[in-house]
Parts: sequence; C-alpha cells; structure tokens
Amino acid sequence: MKAERPLVELKNIVKEFYGVRVLDNVNLVLWPGEIHCLVGHNGAGKTVLMKILSGVLQPEAGEIWIYGKKFSKITPRKAKELGIFRIPQDPELVDDLTVAENIFMGDLPGKVLFNPTKLYNDERVLKIIDEMGFKLDLKKLIRDCSRAEKQMAMLIRGLLRRPRVVIFDETTAPLSIREQRAIMSLIKKLKMQGVGVIYISHRIDEVFNIGDTVTVLRNGKVVVTKPVKDLKGMEELVYYIVGEEIAQELKFSRNKQRIDEEARRVLLKVENLSGDMFEDVSLNVREGEIVGVFGVVGSGKTELAETIFGWRKPKRGEIYLRGKKLKINSPKDAIKARIGLVPEERDRLGVIQYMSVSDNIVLPSIARFKKVLRTFLSMKEIRSVVRSLIRRLKIVTRSEMEQVRFLSGGNKQKVVLAKWLASNCDVLMLDEPTKGIDIATKFDVYRLLDEIAREGKGILVFSSDVDEILMISDRIYCMVNGRIVREMEHRDANRDILL
Repeated sequence: MKAERPLVELKNIVKEFYGVRVLDNVNLVLWPGEIHCLVGHNGAGKTVLMKILSGVLQPEAGEIWIYGKKFSKITPRKAKELGIFRIPQDPELVDDLTVAENIFMGDLPGKVLFNPTKLYNDERVLKIIDEMGFKLDLKKLIRDCSRAEKQMAMLIRGLLRRPRVVIFDETTAPLSIREQRAIMSLIKKLKMQGVGVIYISHRIDEVFNIGDTVTVLRNGKVVVTKPVKDLKGMEELVYYIVGEEIAQELKFSRNKQRIDEEARRVLLKVENLSGDMFEDVSLNVREGEIVGVFGVVGSGKTELAETIFGWRKPKRGEIYLRGKKLKINSPKDAIKARIGLVPEERDRLGVIQYMSVSDNIVLPSIARFKKVLRTFLSMKEIRSVVRSLIRRLKIVTRSEMEQVRFLSGGNKQKVVLAKWLASNCDVLMLDEPTKGIDIATKFDVYRLLDEIAREGKGILVFSSDVDEILMISDRIYCMVNGRIVREMEHRDANRDILL
C-alpha cells in the first residue's frame, strides 16, 4: 500500500547552462520505500537533476516539493536538514584528512572530532563496516585511498545521518562484485526501512535487480517513467535510452555471419599459459571472431590479458600468432606482433592524459608516419588518419589537439580503440571495455567491435559483465580462480551457466 504522499515531487524542472537547456520540464516522483532508477546516456541530465534536489544547483523554473511542502529553492544545508543525502560519482572528500575525519566532518563538535579514541572507535561506523563486509582503514588519509574506499566513506557518512532520501550516483562503478552485492543488499534494507532511494546507473542489470520504478532521460527530457515490472525486458529499456535504431542492433552479431565458419583460421593461440593469478590457461581466437572471457574481479582475467600483452612475465606456457611461436617480453613485442590491448584502467594505462587526442592515437604506430629518410613525420597523413578515426568512432572532442584529460570516460575509451585501429593490429584484446561508460557509448563500442571482426581481425574481450559477454561473444570461456573451467558457443550460454 502506497503512502499518502510522496517524499519528493519535482515538477517541470528547467535548468540551463550558458543558454543551453539541459533539463526541459522534467518531472519525477519518489515514494517512501521506493527504489527509483534514473537512467540515460552521459549528458542526459541525470546528475544535474539530482544536484538540484540536493541543493547544489538551482533550477531556472519548476517546483520542488519535499514531504508535501513546496520549496522555492533547496540549499545543501536545507537538503541535509530534510534528510536528503547524495553520494556522488566522484566522492566529495578532503584529501588531507583521514577516512574517519571525513565521515564525521560537520557532524561532530571539535572536541570529539579531534579525540582519536572516540573518532576511530565509533560503534555505529564499525557496525556498518562489519555488516557490509567492507575493509576500510579509518586512519588512512583520503589521498591514499582507492576510489572504492572513498565511495565507502561517503556511503557511511550518509548512513550515519539517518536519511529519508538517498541518491546513489553511479556508486557501484569502482567496486568489486562482492562490494556491489553489499551495496545492493544495503539499498534493499533502506527500502524496507521506508527510505526513498534514487539510483543512477549505466548498468541495465542493476535496474532489473533492485528497481521499483525507472525514469529514462534523453537530452534533458523525460522519455518514460514506468514500473520496472512492466518492462518487457532489456531491449525495451535500451530502446527508451538510446532510440529504436540502436536498440535494433542488439542482435547484430547473432543475425549476421562475419566469416564462413570453416574458412576461419586461428589467429591467436594460448597454450598452457601460467602467470600471476592464473594457471594452465589454453584458448584460441579465430579470424573474424569475438571471443569472451567471463570472470569476476579476482578471477585472473586481467592478469591473463596483461601477460599476453607483455606487461607481466609468464611462468610457463606458449603464445602463437598464425601458428608462429611468439616471445613476448614487453608490450613492444606484442605491438610488433600486431597485438593490442585496451586495459581496464584506461585513465592510468590506456591514455596519456596531458597529450592530445592526436598524439595518443598515433603513439603505438608512429613509425608508420615517418617519411623522409624515415626521420620526419608526415603531419598531413597523421591529420588525415586521426580525423578519419574521430569521425568513425564518433569521438566527441573540440579538436584532435585537445588534451585527453578533458574528455569523458566513454570518449577516452574510444581514443584507446582508435590507437589500435591506427596501428592495424590483427588481434585486439579489451579488458572491461565498457566499464563506467553510458549505454549509448556502449553500443558504439559494440558496433565497432563487430566492424573490426568483419574485417577479419580477432577480438578477445575480458569482462565481468555477463550481459555484455552474452551480447557480443561468438564463443565464451568462463574463468574461475585463475583457471578456464568451461568453453561454450554462444548458442549454449546463458546467465545461469556463467554465474
């Protein structure tokens, strides 16, 4: 039975930045004990809308109703008083304070805040950490924390305030599978306590796992608000998010044969390879084939990819390309053999942040552009190749000379893909290729992988996203505790088998 009145009503909210309308008459209602999922591609307006609800931004027009009372505007202080707490995608913490100091900042008198005994032994905090199964050092400086640890600190700060409305903005993105499950369990617990939850996510499976209601934003407008139970499945939700044309391409790799099965030659072959975190792995990738390696965090899949690419040294085993035995001691050897890797940590390992889009794209294949006496670069050819790839991959950038650090996560991922296309590699490996990027960009990546495979290249995708693996793979290896435990064709695979 529904409560008499909603916790939150946002009516006809309008927000503009420099004359550009980013929210256009948006409506949203949140009831007590409801998990309301808010989805849409990057730039759709999800985070802006939640910043308005939490008082960080003010709307140009519209009404904000909280617990049946109309507010002309909400400030961060007023949001806190009303029990509205937002856990942002990028944690808002002070680097030079400890985890505990950040958790209690603004909520405890100074005599407690600077009392180490009370600060680091608060029973409420220790209970939350224990219940969630977190490993969190309260004395650790925030600057030394991982992104997952920072998210946990923000989450604990919010729970201590006994909120009535909690906004999760891509909270699970940096977390392990175990930590993600703990967050899902917590959200369901908040629901049972009558707390209203607004959950922003790019992951469709999370919507179906925990959502009661879903609102889809596209280009600042509400496309649909609907009970999750009334959705016919993933394809319907994808249709609302990205539009009919892209949604129809969900079946692209299943409905079209890239290369005749019998004509496919084995490109990459790994035999009895052992290394850090994996043991006795054998697999192969054929021409025109997308092969998925499914495994949770800690399964050894990332270490396997990095070993094939030469970032890690193997303990034993062999790697072959077109039947020729390779000796890969470094990434340079892999690149020379025309093997590329799109790493999971694209910001740290995939791109050089302070270099331009153009420089990042041509870096692995710089020798290709040397002309006069193999010394001078052909800038004309570089511009031509780079601009062509920017168009093909739909990289959103002000120019090819813009520094990569200013791009969105999805566009950085496209830059990493572009550099391997520029180098014309025969085998492309991708580790968590769509982690942290919006759904529309995900399908851009999927389409591109399909195009590359149709050119006869071999694609090896390492992912913990079961829906992704099932969607794009022709053949699947399942990896558990460092070992390949199963190989199957796409037609034989399903979620139950993989999970």
